[in-house]
Amino acid sequence: MVDLARHYLGITRCWIYSAAPSGVRSKDVPFGREIVEVFTGGKVMFAADGGEEKCYGYGSIFWHRFGEQTVHKAVPDDPYRCLAIWFKVANEDSPCPAPRIGTWNSPQRLELFVADMLNLFRRVGKDDSGFLSLYAATTLLRQMTFAPEPELPAPLRTACRIFDINPGQQLDLDRIAEQCGVSKSYLFYLFRNHLGTSPWRYLLERRVEMAKNMLLHPNVPIKSISESCGFHDIEVFYRSFKRIAGTSPGAYREDNL
Repeated sequence: MVDLARHYLGITRCWIYSAAPSGVRSKDVPFGREIVEVFTGGKVMFAADGGEEKCYGYGSIFWHRFGEQTVHKAVPDDPYRCLAIWFKVANEDSPCPAPRIGTWNSPQRLELFVADMLNLFRRVGKDDSGFLSLYAATTLLRQMTFAPEPELPAPLRTACRIFDINPGQQLDLDRIAEQCGVSKSYLFYLFRNHLGTSPWRYLLERRVEMAKNMLLHPNVPIKSISESCGFHDIEVFYRSFKRIAGTSPGAYREDNL
């Protein structure tokens, strides 16, 4: 078992990469690094460890170690896009905690993770990213390990994506239902039938997830986090956070830093 907190020292790069249709040259993973590519669109051909070349698309995760090569062969007319994360590792002799290739098993939450990583890396930078590397690694491992979630109806996937991308914005459920091509009452039915919750509860949980990630940065005031996550009353934020997370924002920050 790899001790993730000791294995991952930080993140040196985190950005969205878009390939040209013709592909790019593969990159050798340098010493002291692991590179993870999380696919957010397009398709790629890849053969791991001399195996058969296969086509991979949205939600695929490639976890490369020192001496291995990154993905580079795009499918014509559908070039891939991915979140690229460069981890700094403490010991090259430690076993990699993940398989070389996996799949993100909660598609409706992938956009939230990508947005979180880009936002948090911009905030903390590579010189103060120890906690961020732990968050990224544990989230990726959890998504690669959990059993796949059932396919959701298209209107529900669209609604979840809207909530996931920016849960802090003020959302009009009537407008969202219209964007999804269904009535408001049918949207409630889809959430209850497939996710066992309501749209408002789903949004509240996304906001608390967003707050948890922001609380990992010690210099961001809790009041600012409350506002960024869509809570304009800090008392409502405290009550909601404790109801979902089982603890207060301050205690969560203290326990996780």
